[in-house]
Amino acid sequence: MLKYVSLDAQWHSERSDLLDIIESVLSSGNYIGGETVEAFETRVAKVCGVQHAVALNSGTDALVCSMHALGISKHRHLHSSFVTSV
Repeated sequence: MLKYVSLDAQWHSERSDLLDIIESVLSSGNYIGGETVEAFETRVAKVCGVQHAVALNSGTDALVCSMHALGISKHRHLHSSFVTSV
């Protein structure tokens, strides 16, 4: 099997940092939006060299958001891969 990413290796190398972030988010009660998400979006935009980035909950929402940004109406059909996580 071809692995796209090695999440187990990434988890082991970043575990302590991730647990701190998870603890902070869960204890804040802000699960959608908020300072943590804004900081994440800002960092992603900076890494990608763009002005803005938007964090979404799924590949489907990313496709819908992209279609809206491109002005593609909801009455048009879009054909894409069913694998949106790659």
